[in-house]
Amino acid sequence: STTAFGELLDWVLERASFFDSLSKSADLAPVVIHSLFKFLLQLVTPSYPCSRVNVPSASHNPTGVFLFQFVAQNLQNVMVGLMASPARQQLAAGQQVEAVWPRFLKPLKVLMDIARRCVTGDFCPFGVMQLYGDGKFDEIVVGVVQLVQCVPQDVYREYVKLGQSLGAILRTLTEGQAFTPFASMSVTDITFVTQYCIKVVSDTEQK
Repeated sequence: STTAFGELLDWVLERASFFDSLSKSADLAPVVIHSLFKFLLQLVTPSYPCSRVNVPSASHNPTGVFLFQFVAQNLQNVMVGLMASPARQQLAAGQQVEAVWPRFLKPLKVLMDIARRCVTGDFCPFGVMQLYGDGKFDEIVVGVVQLVQCVPQDVYREYVKLGQSLGAILRTLTEGQAFTPFASMSVTDITFVTQYCIKVVSDTEQK
């Protein structure tokens, strides 16, 4: 209802600084980051199973813009933490995947799911952002791409759901013609990313 949505918005506004501080915390415990991402996932997906959050489509009014900015800022904060996390460094050093799944790989999977649903659920106010030159969504996609490249390709073959999330967000961006995130990348980087992602998605689908 309208009243329930207003109460949710008030609740988020009152706790925006808390969420910002939380998502900026270094090397968050898995239970914390998973709880935070579950809330954000429900926020951008009104039809999320058993969701207690019901956000009507409001992407092109001030409320929708605020909510997207709230989600985007928290995602960016977490991405910075993931890039600097010991778990990412352990993965690069060849440590067993099971040890880094809850701290790096699972958050990356859910991060891709949230970014994709910002597009499919009409949660991202693309028109308003383009009008005011806001590159928040572009920055999220570029951040996802950078994190994706930190994962060895054989890990995607072992954890199929991770590769499926990557394939899903790529299809969503392609079908929605949301190519602006790649405008800031060099031709060399785009070529590498394209070949890398095609290889990952192809291996995942074959498995």
